[in-house]
Amino acid sequence: CPPPPPWRPGLSACLNRPTRLYHLPSLWEAAGGGAGGEEAAAPAAKAAPARCLTPSLYFAHMPRLSPDGRTLAFAAREGEFRSHSAGFELRTMAWPPPEAGHGSATLVPIVRGFPAATDGSSFAGLFGFHDELASLAWLDEATLVFHSVAGATKSTFTVAATGGGEATGRGEATGGGEA
Repeated sequence: CPPPPPWRPGLSACLNRPTRLYHLPSLWEAAGGGAGGEEAAAPAAKAAPARCLTPSLYFAHMPRLSPDGRTLAFAAREGEFRSHSAGFELRTMAWPPPEAGHGSATLVPIVRGFPAATDGSSFAGLFGFHDELASLAWLDEATLVFHSVAGATKSTFTVAATGGGEATGRGEATGGGEA
């Protein structure tokens, strides 16, 4: 991964900063996620370097590991954006990541345009700020739940982690329907 530019560091106020996801294999094993045992206590000199998992993405943020430990989900965007918030993709990748050919699959793509209803009853895409992206969570090994801004309403949606990206949900304030 290329290092982020020296200007505009941090994500404290704006999401429009380059971010990447990294895998630290030796830390993962030491925490019991890998080989474990004596290999987990290997000296730091043998530690593998951090490996960038999202080199082709401008923004990769809020990773969440599935309850069974086999899938990593995260918010992403391929290209740079200028606004403080924008539409994001929901992506997944196998975990732990394979040595070669690691990549992510788009579970929910960026939604272009606006839905017919703006009361939160229709899925308008994954939009929002830190709070909405931080809401990403696993209900079980196969279902993700997240909040997204739709019109003037924050709505809750679910998506099957193995599906084609069709989110369903309901607006918290308005009732709602299906995407």
